[in-house]
Amino acid sequence: MDSGVWQGKWKQIRGRIKQVWGKMTYDVFLVFSGEQDTINGRIQERAARARRMRHRSMSRSPRALH
Repeated sequence: MDSGVWQGKWKQIRGRIKQVWGKMTYDVFLVFSGEQDTINGRIQERAARARRMRHRSMSRSPRALH
């Protein structure tokens, strides 16, 4: 896995922790911030995977033409 995937997963974990802590302390803003971090982490992870797949497909396509 590349660093973008790991960073995305870390943001998701951090977001989940914020959500749990916010619910325990009745802090609505912390829960909302955790939700944002979780969503941003998912987006970053999926974007990193898409970049990797695009890179792989582009590196394979010249070989297919020969």
